[in-house]
Amino acid sequence: MKLDNASDSSVSDLTLARANYENWFQNKVIASTRDTRPLVSHEQVISEVEAIIYQAEPKNVLVKPATPPL
Repeated sequence: MKLDNASDSSVSDLTLARANYENWFQNKVIASTRDTRPLVSHEQVISEVEAIIYQAEPKNVLVKPATPPL
């Protein structure tokens, strides 16, 4: 099926973009399989991030109570 509105250059650009993505993706997969760093569980990462967030939160901040509308 040929698209009437598609120019030859746009089709070749799409083909090139698809090939570039496939190459990028394959390289990411290969790098991932060769990574020898120890695995870290999702729970451990979340726990560490929550601790960082907790430490960054302001402490002992007095908040004025809202005044009720009249």
